[in-house]
Amino acid sequence: MVSESTVENFTMTALVDSDGLVRSSTYEITYTTSEGETHSRTGSIRFNGADTTTVTEPAWVEEAQAES
Repeated sequence: MVSESTVENFTMTALVDSDGLVRSSTYEITYTTSEGETHSRTGSIRFNGADTTTVTEPAWVEEAQAES
């Protein structure tokens, strides 16, 4: 069973490159459980490959543009 918690503090920092893409972020959260215990957690995530990803335009785009 998961107990309810109250978030006391949450901080997130993001590293954004000159193109406006988020490259990494870190966070820290402090919370108190319904039993009165205070805990802190930290985490980080890194995003790579955004500039090497290709996306194929969906087939419906051409028709939608022609109708607009």
